[in-house]
Amino acid sequence: MTYKFKSTLLVLVALLLAACGGAAVEATPETIIVVVTATPEIVEEPVETDSTVEVRTIQDVNLRAGDGTAYGVVTIVPGNATVEVIGKNSSGSWLQVVYNGATGWISAPFTEGEVPADVPVVQAPPPPTGGGQAAQPTSTSAPAAGGGGGNAGGGGGNAGGGNDAGGNAGGAQVAPADSNISVSANIKNQSSTHTGEISYPEGDAQDRVVVNVSGFDSNTTSGELRFTLTCTGQGVANVKVTAISTNGGTPACNNTWTAFFTNVSTNHNITILLDSGAAAYVNWTLLITK
Repeated sequence: MTYKFKSTLLVLVALLLAACGGAAVEATPETIIVVVTATPEIVEEPVETDSTVEVRTIQDVNLRAGDGTAYGVVTIVPGNATVEVIGKNSSGSWLQVVYNGATGWISAPFTEGEVPADVPVVQAPPPPTGGGQAAQPTSTSAPAAGGGGGNAGGGGGNAGGGNDAGGNAGGAQVAPADSNISVSANIKNQSSTHTGEISYPEGDAQDRVVVNVSGFDSNTTSGELRFTLTCTGQGVANVKVTAISTNGGTPACNNTWTAFFTNVSTNHNITILLDSGAAAYVNWTLLITK
C-alpha cells in the first residue's frame, strides 16, 4: 500500500513539473556576422582634346620671318598646303605658323580655315634695318587664279613667286610690271580670288582685270556676279577703280559692286589705278562670286 502511494506521488509530481514547463531552458544567443566591403572610388580621367589649329593655303604664299613684307622669306608654302597656327599679330592679318618644321609668318588672306579668338597674339621681332624687301626664293609655279575665301585681313601681292598681304613696312616698295589679269568666270557657280599690287611714283601704278563670263545655256541666258575689292597698304585713299557694266554698288577699294551679264554681253573690265601719293604701295585682292 505504501509503495503504491509513493509511486502515485511521484507520477503527480512529474505531471506537475510538466504542466509548469519543467526545468528552465537557457536560450542560445544568435550570432549575426556583417561583412563590410569597400566600394572602389571611380576616378574620371580627363578627356584629351586636340588643341592644334590648322589652316590651308589657297595659293602659293611666302613664309616670312615676321608679320610684314619687310621681313625676309624663309620659304614658299605651296597652295593647298596645311600649316599649324601657333600665333597671330595684333590685327589678325598675319599668322605665325609651322610648316615642314619651319616657323614663320604668312598673310591671313591667303589662308582658308577658322582661327579661334584665343590663338595667342605674338609680337614679331623688329624688321631688318635698311628698308626695302629682302631677297626671296623663286617659285617655279604660278600663283593659282582661283580658290576659296580667306581669313580677316587685307589684300595680297606677288613678290618673288609667293604672295603677301600688308603695306609699306620698312621702306618704299615698288610694284613689278605685269600684264593684264584675264579671268574666265562662270555665271552659274563662280568663286575665285585674284591679287596684285600697284605703287607710285615708281613701279607699276595700274592693274587691269579682264573678266569674261561663260556658262550660259538655254536655261540660263543672263545672271549677276558680285565683285569685292579689298586694298591695304600705303596710299589706299588714292586708289581709283573703274569698271564697265556695273549693276549696283560703286567700284572702289574696300567695297562691293555687282554686274549683270547676258549671253551676248559677257565682258567686265576693271581698272585699279594709283596715281598720287609719296612712296605709295597698295596690295589688292579681288573676290568674284555668284
